[in-house]
Amino acid sequence: MNCRQVSSLLSLYLDHELDDLRRKRVELHLQKCPACSHDLATLAKTVRVIRTAAAPELDEE
Repeated sequence: MNCRQVSSLLSLYLDHELDDLRRKRVELHLQKCPACSHDLATLAKTVRVIRTAAAPELDEE
């Protein structure tokens, strides 16, 4: 897999939605590619922040 292919799968990878073959291929690429590993870490941090953020209160109107 190349960086573009892996990048398109990172969200699915984080959500554990890849089949075993794709997951293993992504993991092999991540072991060798610091740029994609950094992208994964950044995406994971963003997802954590969004999931823990409080929902805004809405007016009744």
